Amino acid sequence: KKGAVSKLSFGFKKDKTWLNEKLKLAQVYPEIIDEDKCTIDDLVSVIMAKDIDTFTGKIKLKCELTQFVYLMGKLSKYCCNPPARIIDKSGVFFSKYETVIKANSIYQAKRNSPAPKDYDRIDEIFQ
Repeated sequence: KKGAVSKLSFGFKKDKTWLNEKLKLAQVYPEIIDEDKCTIDDLVSVIMAKDIDTFTGKIKLKCELTQFVYLMGKLSKYCCNPPARIIDKSGVFFSKYETVIKANSIYQAKRNSPAPKDYDRIDEIFQ
């Protein structure tokens, strides 16, 4: 189909500049990724990718999984595909404890902490 999302992709619909700006603000606080292991540009590339399988790096979180899940929830309205499924299938997202983030971990984080630490800061960034 013309315009269909191909392969493994979030199908992100907003522009790269907007995403970059929001993620850089979130990196200042609550520090979403471990910048010793990856960059905000890496995260933007993965979210914007038409095929995540072409990304060869890892996205390593510095924040709590509940915070990242909350942030991805804010981005989900701009995605054609469910972020939890894409994060799970991609195998490139790692918790701060070096474990691959799977869908069941995401659903548990959502269920156990619907309003994670610093959620108000994340809300402020995405208002």
